[in-house]
Amino acid sequence: MSDNPRTSEDSFYSSRSSLDTSALDSSTALILVHDEDDDLSNNSPIEDAEDGQQFEVTSRSSMASLRPSVVLLYLLSPLLKFGAMMLPNIGPPIKYTVLSIFVFATATALAQQLWYMLSRHLRKYTVEDIVPEVFARGRGKERTREQWRRLSRFCAGAVRLLLCILYFHAAVESVVPLVPRALVISPQLVITILFAAPLLPLTTPRSLSSLRTIAVPGLSILSYVVWFICVAVAHARGTLEMSHSWGSLHKLWQPVTTTAFAFACPNSLQLYSNMKGTTGRSKTSNYRSFSTLLLLSLAIAISLTLPLTFFTARRRHSSPPPHTQAIDILQSITLLLAIPPLIITMPSLPAPDRLRRLTNVSVSKVVTVVIVIVSSSMPADVLGQLTLVLALLSTYVLPAFLHIVVHNFKRPLTIIVPTHPSTPTSLHRPSHPEPSSPILANDELLQRKERLLQKRQFRKRLIWDIVAWLLLVPLGGGGLTWTVGKLMKKW
Repeated sequence: MSDNPRTSEDSFYSSRSSLDTSALDSSTALILVHDEDDDLSNNSPIEDAEDGQQFEVTSRSSMASLRPSVVLLYLLSPLLKFGAMMLPNIGPPIKYTVLSIFVFATATALAQQLWYMLSRHLRKYTVEDIVPEVFARGRGKERTREQWRRLSRFCAGAVRLLLCILYFHAAVESVVPLVPRALVISPQLVITILFAAPLLPLTTPRSLSSLRTIAVPGLSILSYVVWFICVAVAHARGTLEMSHSWGSLHKLWQPVTTTAFAFACPNSLQLYSNMKGTTGRSKTSNYRSFSTLLLLSLAIAISLTLPLTFFTARRRHSSPPPHTQAIDILQSITLLLAIPPLIITMPSLPAPDRLRRLTNVSVSKVVTVVIVIVSSSMPADVLGQLTLVLALLSTYVLPAFLHIVVHNFKRPLTIIVPTHPSTPTSLHRPSHPEPSSPILANDELLQRKERLLQKRQFRKRLIWDIVAWLLLVPLGGGGLTWTVGKLMKKW
């Protein structure tokens, strides 16, 4: 045993590969029984915390070093977007909206915690790599694992793409009424062209550590703060008007679902690996530091969204006052700046090698931007409902479901403690050691420590199982039932 005490986090999600020799030739009474179906030695970017190794810096373009302050920007920026900006439009009852803000902020923190523990346990750093390890883990399942990886990459890319389309559509709709009607061509076409021009240069960086990319969430947060101030001033004057984007949303966009959408986090697990792969501190220290950043971002988001629930927007007039026009412009800028980070972290689209050699610009990003621009003309009702459902499922339900599958339906690591401590050591030691032998004393001490550790881990495991089931059944199952009933007009 090491002199350093083992923490509950490290031992609960410890590595299985470092004890093979001790399982065969052990000086203790503990035998490690491996699952023969598991093969964790291949392509594991995250090593065990006890080995003192860190995340492997991968070759993916979006995986690069990020300082904690930059990570905080990327964590906070998605929380101050479309969902938060729609809160003044939902109206009474206020008490349910206020309660739902704290409920879904807590649910987001717990769901992200499940993602981090899955990442540590499976030693994978993205959702696209975690899902295959959950459903197709072990030797001889490479083809099945690749199929799951493609499916998870497609689903992750689809969610980010729908978010980009929704943001771009809402950004255009926010400022269309400000365009003079005397124009010969459609106002939507004019605004779409104006917004598409700066969008492509903002998505060309290949890494989240690019200065241009880092500036985008910073400017987005700044524009949201200015928008928040303008909304507060308009509310104080009694001239706050509804957003154009809210008028095109129906059915599923209710106060509770809008609040839940406001706290959806699409890429925090990737930010966790970005930060962990480039620091020299221990894995537990990084984990706690990132958890602190997540809680800080949620606290800031609550402080900048909770007052919006007390603001009541009225129906729009044909000639809005100047500060209402400023609100529309700032809302459009904030939503437009939310798109580049999503595209940069989106899985690349397949493209021929010959086409890639012709230019240094990412063909996948260009195609994605074109898809976003073209698809923004689709009906807002369908777009909004589809994006809402997928975003909520991926944020709150998916990590809980994967946690339950991994820890309740998969064969766990087993440690066998024989009743006779001398059993595993009979080949190397006398058959009848003295009762006062230090060998037996060490074995008994190790067994007591292991039993105590397992009791602690059982309590921790039980708590997180309860959390996962709460996210899956009441939140996920109840939300799915309500969604089906709402779409079928049952209530």
